[in-house]
Amino acid sequence: MLNVGATANVRVPADNSRDAITSFQKDLESRLAGHPEILSLDCSQLKRVSADHIASLCGAYQICEREGVTVKLEAASPGLSRVLEVLELDGLFGNNGAPRQDDRRRASRWAAEGLRRMYVDQFKGNAGDVNRASEAFLNYLEALRLPDLVAFELQTVFYEIAMNIAAHGQTAKSERIVFTAEADDAGIVLAFTDSGIPFDLTGHEADFEPYAAGRERRKRGIGITMIRRLTDRITYCRKHDSINVLTVEKHWSK
Repeated sequence: MLNVGATANVRVPADNSRDAITSFQKDLESRLAGHPEILSLDCSQLKRVSADHIASLCGAYQICEREGVTVKLEAASPGLSRVLEVLELDGLFGNNGAPRQDDRRRASRWAAEGLRRMYVDQFKGNAGDVNRASEAFLNYLEALRLPDLVAFELQTVFYEIAMNIAAHGQTAKSERIVFTAEADDAGIVLAFTDSGIPFDLTGHEADFEPYAAGRERRKRGIGITMIRRLTDRITYCRKHDSINVLTVEKHWSK
């Protein structure tokens, strides 16, 4: 018996592996087979948001639009709402998230005596190491007493850049990506150093149009657009013909 007019619920997985995304899509299509009026996407597990997650949400929107089903987000965190906002995708799902907050100015007041402002880490270019390094970086950001939303933005930028280097840099399995962060009252500077093939993130066009992304099951351009819109300045250089250095700045006062 069809449950026409009801609301169907699908949980968006935190795991962004191919198997998890495939399982999510199958679950989505199974729920839509019941012809609900509304599909509710449970985002409660998304403590961190990547381009893959955004692509999954856009794919869900595209399928629901084709089926004539309204799609809404449930338990969307302020961080997810912020990412959707900077990508101009919040209109696809209605204004489900918390209202935008001007946390960047408040971030300039984080400084306290004795806090370590310089941060250094090294990690290999695989998902496991990147996830570990991402959590360690978040601990550093929390120690700086940054507003949660600002810390979320910075962790999102870190993850996307690290995964881009891992995907495109083709570094040897034994080699590591060196990461540093330095914060002061004006902002924070993130630097990624690796010995892979040249990959200038700043030279790649985003190729991203928000509403087209919602209607096409692709993630091209989402990650680069996220990085650009969540930061203030990105620079790249190639040193000694073998070392890539990507630097990202985020200012508190803008």
